[in-house]
Amino acid sequence: PYRGLGSGGRCAGRGRFDRRLRPNWHGGCPHPFQLTATLVSRTPGTVYYQWERSDNSSGPRQSTTFARAGEAKVVRTAWTPGNPGTGTLHGWARVQVENGPRSTPASFVLQCK
Repeated sequence: PYRGLGSGGRCAGRGRFDRRLRPNWHGGCPHPFQLTATLVSRTPGTVYYQWERSDNSSGPRQSTTFARAGEAKVVRTAWTPGNPGTGTLHGWARVQVENGPRSTPASFVLQCK
């Protein structure tokens, strides 16, 4: 499904929330969200990526190296969205592989009391 060249390595990716944590929050704010994405190599090499967020910001450029085709690596990020007061924020985060695919966005709902 996903194909792309990432500085030597080809990979596929999918974003999701850490299943141990709820992707929706109703309570006191600010509240942190933990996100993961699994990158699967199509060839050996180093892949560079960034986390993109629905607030139009991006995380730092990061890399992971694959020794062989078919190897999977889980990458993680944490995000504490700005406090929407007592309102509701619908947000998402995804991984953008440099010169390659974007993962499926991992969506969340933040409802602050």
